Amino acid sequence: MKRELVEILEKQKFAYSFKEIKKLLGVSKQHKDEELKQMLKELELEGLVYEDKSGIFCNFPSNFFIAEIMETKKDQKYIEYEQEKILLSNESLKGALVFDQVIIAKTTKGFEVNKILKKNFPNVVCEVKI
Repeated sequence: MKRELVEILEKQKFAYSFKEIKKLLGVSKQHKDEELKQMLKELELEGLVYEDKSGIFCNFPSNFFIAEIMETKKDQKYIEYEQEKILLSNESLKGALVFDQVIIAKTTKGFEVNKILKKNFPNVVCEVKI
């Protein structure tokens, strides 16, 4: 089913809603919805499919790539792109934290986080006052 969906998106170059993808793949049973959603999420993590803010799925744009947010010893956030460290401003992070897996958009202004795919912060330290 994964290959079939990727082939459909590559051939037709259209964007589809979740309902349209279900219809294209012939998924009619409701219990298969979660399986399909999981598959779409996996394809997005692999950089094969992109879901925009309105829930439309399409091929992964060529100016986007997947990266992990890293941090220097001076608390500056960066990503690695073509074996170079690219520093990111706080405005371009859009809420992403260190170790998050994100989609980065390469624009004329530079690099910025387009979407947070996966939160990977291993240790959260906080204090609760009662």
